[in-house]
Amino acid sequence: MCECWYWYWSVIVGYSTGTGVSGVLYALAYVLLTSVLGLSPRQSMLIVLVVPAVSFIVYYLLLSHRPSNKKHQKPKDELGESLINNIINSSQTSLQESVNVIDDITQSEDKVNGSLASKKGPHRLTAKEKIKLVKPLTKYMVPLGVVYLAEYLINQGIVELIYFPTLTWMNHDDQYRWYQLVYQVGVFVSRSSIAVFTIKHLWVLPILQCAAFVFLLTVAMYHYIPSIWIIFVTIAFEGLLGGFAFANTFYKILIEVEECYQEFAMGLTSIASSLGITISGLVSIPLHNALCKS
Repeated sequence: MCECWYWYWSVIVGYSTGTGVSGVLYALAYVLLTSVLGLSPRQSMLIVLVVPAVSFIVYYLLLSHRPSNKKHQKPKDELGESLINNIINSSQTSLQESVNVIDDITQSEDKVNGSLASKKGPHRLTAKEKIKLVKPLTKYMVPLGVVYLAEYLINQGIVELIYFPTLTWMNHDDQYRWYQLVYQVGVFVSRSSIAVFTIKHLWVLPILQCAAFVFLLTVAMYHYIPSIWIIFVTIAFEGLLGGFAFANTFYKILIEVEECYQEFAMGLTSIASSLGITISGLVSIPLHNALCKS
């Protein structure tokens, strides 16, 4: 994720979509292996372990690798340099006029990408600079962390307790597996959405996610929802919010943060999602036990 700033914003789209697809495929595979083919969870997990092995083989044996160079420029810079060279080669103007053209092109690129940094490219940040950057980055970190906290509290502490015993075509285990598949579909759709539209106000997402958490918590406590389809829609909505938060947060960093700070900003902000998941894992255990006792 930290390296995405080197490339076009479409890399963020590809990364987000790819991780969304992987979630759907794994959830679907697990549903097919357990609910359709009747395999045990242990057998299903052993079968899907072939995927990491294939990934290892593809990465190290099939893909061609270019030498790593932390000082390389973005492809957009390379394209700009090519354009500049063509202008210089074809132009019959003076050297000073060529320099002016180069400056105009560089300024235009900066405006288009929303980054008017005085420093170009990455540089080694001092400890003081990193500490100073934490506060302005909280506007990205806090919404993302809260969304993931509420999202994984739902996934790990609540939905397994929402059960519809009157359903004859789906038992308790199958219902939970389908909850996870529906959730992953929502994540996939929303993580791919920045290719079409973006969300300007990130603070809306944690509010809606917390509302979904409170709703599903009350459902787990009082079981007042008559249809599983309402739960499916709510869980899909939860997944949509999580994907929106992930994709739009890193996209906004790419277009709003100065280039010299983007690598650090993406790395630091990604900690917020991991922290939210970790806290939710710790809280979901006593939450689950409390709900069971109640």
